[in-house]
This record gives sequence, C-alpha cells and structure tokens, in this order.
Amino acid sequence: MTGPAHPPTRLRATRSIKVPPVIDGKFWILKGLSTAFGEATSDHLVHQLGPVPAVLAGFAAFAILMAIQLSQRRYRVFAYWGAVAMVGTFGTCLLYTSPSP
Repeated sequence: MTGPAHPPTRLRATRSIKVPPVIDGKFWILKGLSTAFGEATSDHLVHQLGPVPAVLAGFAAFAILMAIQLSQRRYRVFAYWGAVAMVGTFGTCLLYTSPSP
C-alpha cells in the first residue's frame, strides 16, 4: 500500500490557516506609514467633507476592505495592508469627530 489518497483531515485543516506577514523591520516601517496615512487621510476628510460625511465614507471604506481581507484564503498584501490602513483612517475619523469627555 502506498498510503491514503488524501492527507489526514488534521493536516488539510492546517493548510487553510491564514498566516500573517513576518514581523520584521519592513513590517514596522509599513505599519508606521499606514498609521501616518490614516492620520493624514482622516484630517483631510474631516476638513473637506465635514465630520458626518467623513465618518460615513471612512466606515464604508473600512467595511469594504475588511470584507475583502476576511474573505481571503491566504495572505495577500493589498487586502492586509488596505485593512490596516483603513483601521487607522476610520479610527482617527471617529476620534476627531467624537465629543470630548
């Protein structure tokens, strides 16, 4: 006998795990740039569109990019970093438009 036609279920299941990017210097540089992008974009949106439209536009882009990211079967650069950038953008829009305590 040569063995089973398919690998055991346990081995097949581990192949579908989503693997994040390697955490190295390039990761931290891109993370810093995506945070700066989020800050600058949210500032621009709030000042150009106003608070409510900026938050709505930020939420729409955030929801779309998160749906794309969560639908991926493997790591894809655009989907991952797009979602990371929109977390910063939408989060900053919410922060700037929230009433102060």
